[in-house]
Amino acid sequence: MGSEGEKRGLSYKEAGVDIAAQDEAVSRIRRLVKNTLGPEVVSSVGGFAALYRLPDGSLLAASTDGVGSKLLLSSRFGRHRDAGRDLVAAVMNDVVATDARPMLLLDYIGIHRVVPEVIEELVAGMAEECSRIGAALVGGEIAELGDLYPPGTYELVGFGLGRLEGDPLPRPELMEPGDVVVGFASSGVHCNGYTLVRRVFEGLGDEEWTRPWEELGEALVDALLRPTLCYAPLVARLREEGVGLKALVHVSGGGIEDNLARVLPAGLDAEVDTCSIPTPKVFAIIAARGGVSPKEMWHTFNMGAGYLAVVATGDEGKAVEVATQAGFEGFVCGRLVEGKGEVRLLGLER
Repeated sequence: MGSEGEKRGLSYKEAGVDIAAQDEAVSRIRRLVKNTLGPEVVSSVGGFAALYRLPDGSLLAASTDGVGSKLLLSSRFGRHRDAGRDLVAAVMNDVVATDARPMLLLDYIGIHRVVPEVIEELVAGMAEECSRIGAALVGGEIAELGDLYPPGTYELVGFGLGRLEGDPLPRPELMEPGDVVVGFASSGVHCNGYTLVRRVFEGLGDEEWTRPWEELGEALVDALLRPTLCYAPLVARLREEGVGLKALVHVSGGGIEDNLARVLPAGLDAEVDTCSIPTPKVFAIIAARGGVSPKEMWHTFNMGAGYLAVVATGDEGKAVEVATQAGFEGFVCGRLVEGKGEVRLLGLER
């Protein structure tokens, strides 16, 4: 199992990723980006997806993302098809947060050496997930860069488009105290925090990764490489059933705290009860082995809530019911209160 003492007190920054530096980088480029924008651009930096208004008044939602260092484990254990699914979900979960309908995806595969079977598996995963959500996989790029990527590794990045008519989400002007935060369960770690994950489990041999762990009820590799859930079908059902959506939130890097704050107006806070979120066992193992504090865990990982919706008071039960009908797990986990645009996580001390 390895020595826990060697990894006591790990944080995401100590593992090699500085979220604050990333936030500063975004702040520095805002002005540069702004200089390129025409009147058709409704929103760009800061949202889950950029919005571009077409001549007919409809909007294009565009986003890009990658699978990240999870790929080092995906390639090590041959989970290439699952990595392709991860990519589609990572990109389209941002696109549909605007309430857009997925349209198309392009991909970029950078690889040390082209192995046709690996490329086929990666694209098969993308194609399967695109077909499931009604998006077209229209093309991409394969770049063999042996001097850039180490042997046996690859990079996977996607660029997605969606389209919507009417007003996009979020709708902060409609939010008010008492609105409810509904969470939708993740499949596990999804695609964020793997620099820390790999530090926590570094030194484990393949047998330790692939044998069943009693505390997990499955192999570690299965718990950590389970593909990211794509919530596009859920968003479509919520829309079709008339749930009063005011915002949708993809919980990725920065956890619930940072991502929910992105949709809040200046006069409202969100209080989220962490004890109401069904947290997969793998997160407890990460925290224990790495000595990672609860605050750090909740700021790095989704902790079991891969997607959130802010809904009108009285619609929370319907949102949970629709989620169940669509094959997802929903739960009420918070409310909006008067404040200044902040998110408070309750129950971390328990």
